[in-house]
Amino acid sequence: MAYTNEANIEINSTNPDVIKYLGTPISRTDVVKLANAMADDAEAWWSKLLGGISPSSVPKFPERMTDYFRNTQPGYSFLSDPANKLDRDFLVRHLATRLFDFPAGLDGPISLTDFGLVWADDYDFFLTLLMSITFFLGGAPPRFTELETLTFENTSELVRNVVLDDDYSVNTLLRYNKTTKSTREFLPSLRRASQPAAEQARGIPRAYDAQVSMIMKRHLAYTLPVAQLIAEFYPEVSDASCERMKSYMFQSFDGPIRRSALNKHLRGYTHIYFDTMLGVRDCRQFGQAFMNHVTPHYRNFMREHISTVNEQ
Repeated sequence: MAYTNEANIEINSTNPDVIKYLGTPISRTDVVKLANAMADDAEAWWSKLLGGISPSSVPKFPERMTDYFRNTQPGYSFLSDPANKLDRDFLVRHLATRLFDFPAGLDGPISLTDFGLVWADDYDFFLTLLMSITFFLGGAPPRFTELETLTFENTSELVRNVVLDDDYSVNTLLRYNKTTKSTREFLPSLRRASQPAAEQARGIPRAYDAQVSMIMKRHLAYTLPVAQLIAEFYPEVSDASCERMKSYMFQSFDGPIRRSALNKHLRGYTHIYFDTMLGVRDCRQFGQAFMNHVTPHYRNFMREHISTVNEQ
């Protein structure tokens, strides 16, 4: 049966801060609580990946960071821009000897230590949680396929779509193959100019607040290099996963983060804060209605989230 985004929505004009989704009332306050819980949990799991190092010991980002979006050379990102002088090997230096068991004389396969196995499992969990906040806290929730294509570094085929804004917050340009003339006129292309127009995806912008942006930047700068090291030297990680981890945002050791994993996270959080379990499709429907009817200007909601974070 065909349905629209409004099919399961009830709007009460006398109480505009509440939406009923599938009969369950969900308020603006509920959404703010869920947003804060997701972001706080992601920050806690990132700290866990430091392996006992205090978060305050991690190198600070420069006050001004460079991201030259017009630079489409393969391999470029704000992470590799020499002007930012990021010490991306910081966590690798601290954890490398705890991650691997090397055979005597280096003759034979390298295996992960017990610490390394736990770290890899925790990393995959964190990455799914990071996908959850990317999905839910950047505006109208996107399609899952749009999240799958997020890249933080230019490749030979794609221009990166995880970038820094003027205030150094993280923005994403979600790839979606729009074919209408009006859409093609204003959405930027993220494919190489040499590709046919029919194959050129367009970018739909999403912006993230200061807390979520910091989690993303810390992950890309410090914990991702550890995961890349494991992928490079651990034989059980496929060559394809190792290669994709160099540029794709949500690439785990087993492959791209699965929709079922994102569903599980979203259902868990919505069960606690919305008193109903919403997966990817339901969260997209609810999120569209929430933006259209409760927070027509999404920045107002994000300011509320940011002010709540700053008060803590």
